[in-house]
Amino acid sequence: MRASRVDARIWAALSVLLLCTTLTLMVTGGAPVAICGFAGATALAAVRAMRT
Repeated sequence: MRASRVDARIWAALSVLLLCTTLTLMVTGGAPVAICGFAGATALAAVRAMRT
């Protein structure tokens, strides 16, 4: 398996994990700064997964 495929899978898994964390914070009433931070990290991880 090529390294780029492994990298893409890692970034895809990270983006799913961050998305779940973001949704959990939104549902439980987390701090807005934390929600925005995790949403931004999710978007960056998803873009990185698509580019890899």
